[in-house]
Amino acid sequence: MLAHLQEDSQKELATRLADKAKQKQFITQLIVQGLLMLLEDSVEVRCRKCDEALVAECIGDAVSQYTKVIKDSTGASKNC
Repeated sequence: MLAHLQEDSQKELATRLADKAKQKQFITQLIVQGLLMLLEDSVEVRCRKCDEALVAECIGDAVSQYTKVIKDSTGASKNC
């Protein structure tokens, strides 16, 4: 049952992320989520070799979104 659920989830994720724009949005949101969980001044993002270019494209947007969320939530200015 769990194996079937995992397989279905992987297929669904692959289908949804086939579009490059959705892939970029997904990666950006994952980075923002990680930054919000860590709340550190300096964070190292690691990824697979094949995803390096995509992740590099997402970093700027992720930092902007992170800064906006922190500012809106707390009024503090925090950059990473």
